[in-house]
Amino acid sequence: MNLSTTLSRSSNSSNVRTSPTPPSRSKKGKASKMTGKDEDQLTVNPIFERVGDYTRDAERRQLDRKLFAAAIFGLALAIMSLELTWLNSTWIDGMDEESFLDLVLPNPASKTNPNKMIAMTPPPAAIACQVICTLSTFVLLYLRYELYMFEHALKESLWNNVVKLDFIYDQQEFTIFVLEMTVLCIHPLPLAGSQNIAVCLMFLRFYLFLHLFRDHSTIYKSRRDIIVKIFDKIPNPHFNWFQTAQFEIDQNPIRFMAVLTTYYFFVFSYCIYVIEREYNPVDYTWLYGCWHTITVMTTLGFNNVPATFFGKLCTFIAAITGIFLETLFTVTVIGHLSLSHYQDTTQNFLEKRVADEEERHSAASYIQERFRFVLYRHRQERMRSNNKTISMVDEPEVYAKKETKHKQRQAQRLLEFHKCRRFKFLKSNSAGDPFVDKLNAIGRLCEKVYLNTRKQEAKEMKNGSLPSTPKFSFLKKNSAGDPFVDKLDAINRLCEKVFQNTKKQDAKEEGESKDGRETATPILQRALREEEETDAEEDEEEEEEEEKEVKEKEEEKKKKGMKSDTDDCNDNKSATSPALEAMVLMLQSEKDMNKELQAKINELTEELNRLKSTTESETEVEVEEEKR
Repeated sequence: MNLSTTLSRSSNSSNVRTSPTPPSRSKKGKASKMTGKDEDQLTVNPIFERVGDYTRDAERRQLDRKLFAAAIFGLALAIMSLELTWLNSTWIDGMDEESFLDLVLPNPASKTNPNKMIAMTPPPAAIACQVICTLSTFVLLYLRYELYMFEHALKESLWNNVVKLDFIYDQQEFTIFVLEMTVLCIHPLPLAGSQNIAVCLMFLRFYLFLHLFRDHSTIYKSRRDIIVKIFDKIPNPHFNWFQTAQFEIDQNPIRFMAVLTTYYFFVFSYCIYVIEREYNPVDYTWLYGCWHTITVMTTLGFNNVPATFFGKLCTFIAAITGIFLETLFTVTVIGHLSLSHYQDTTQNFLEKRVADEEERHSAASYIQERFRFVLYRHRQERMRSNNKTISMVDEPEVYAKKETKHKQRQAQRLLEFHKCRRFKFLKSNSAGDPFVDKLNAIGRLCEKVYLNTRKQEAKEMKNGSLPSTPKFSFLKKNSAGDPFVDKLDAINRLCEKVFQNTKKQDAKEEGESKDGRETATPILQRALREEEETDAEEDEEEEEEEEKEVKEKEEEKKKKGMKSDTDDCNDNKSATSPALEAMVLMLQSEKDMNKELQAKINELTEELNRLKSTTESETEVEVEEEKR
């Protein structure tokens, strides 16, 4: 059951009870009424809630040390009592070593006969050791109870000791407490025989060493700083013994594997020796138990068949543990044989040097081959020009064959040079790690598109409008839970966005309008379009005014012609004919100019329509991208 962060929710739980309100809280209650806050609202220290009360780690380490010392002391007394009992043991009635060998040699299957051959009678010293072991077990149980109550007090300290918890404050914690108490209760009872199975099960007490291992680790002592500086606003890892073991395997794998293998080897060797020696005292000595454990943990076997059920069970557990250790050992060796990041960087530097040398060698080979062909050609030309050596000139067929061979070799050398140059280029832009190379490529692309975006912003700011750069506030909604993965996703989305904008920007900068100005941004296109529209309107107004003036002149001429007499016309025919011809020419020129203006107007309108359609499509695309 998880504790709530408010007192009202905790009071509804069946496992939580509240204590009487202290006077200090009543004053706070009055103050809360004055301030309008809820006096039942109780917040928990966020650091304590995530890592516990780290200020009391010294007390926890002291309790764990006492627990482990009491457990090892009881185990040592149990082993001592068992060995004293074995020294006082005798053969069963009618059986000795010679009769046992006479029984086993003709019938090897009798080795697996589950009948005791040794009678175990504990001496007084062994009984005394068992009594002391029992007393130490009671002390051990009391210390484990103290540790449980200490954790109980730590949970209450999260609530500033205002909330009082029941004894079973957490079902999971209580289940672990009961299981540990059951394991710690196992010990040889006084006056109950040798009890070798109980002594073997007492090796389970070594799980308490994991608590000491966790308490004295650097990562557990620094968990508060890790939370504050790294995992302040994101989920943090669990600071338990398993995480400590993971860090130890990563930092000191050889030492960890050596300690773990040594522990399992001696435990299984002693257990198989203790269990089987009562049934086969001749074969199962301490050294034979060690050999049996080695063959089982390495999954070799050598036909080792224990006689008892517990011996077979111990052998099975040893085989499973051996498979686990072999897997862990393989992973450790592979991790140490593989190159580290710094070694990869060194190897990449050496590969760059080799690539540089190969490039120079291939370039030199191509130059030499080319120089040989040039020398051969000049030598042939020189011999042709000299009458004395003209007979030494190669035949045209021979010359053509040599020329083709030279060209083939030149092409081969040139191909090798291009390959070496390409390889050198890839190595020069590589850090030795494909993932880092990808990040570097993304960084270079981001730098390029960032510069293009800044140019676009500067142009838009000159025109008096706000920059239309993309915003990325939606990245928080698309979090994958890992800050590094989120950063990569954000970079990829940014690259896609700015890459599209850059393509548009490059296409716009390459094209130029008819008046010579760049159409790099939609704002510039809009300004050009407005200028062209105003110019077209002014041209239309001027054309209309010119047409009106022409019509007025024609009407005036008609009126003058109506009023004049035919005589005057005949008299003045010679005088007015040049004026009429000039007027006709002027009208014709005006008509031609009007046609040219109309054609120019049509071209401008077509250009405006085309620009309008392109700008509308681009604005629609930008709106869709911003919506996305």
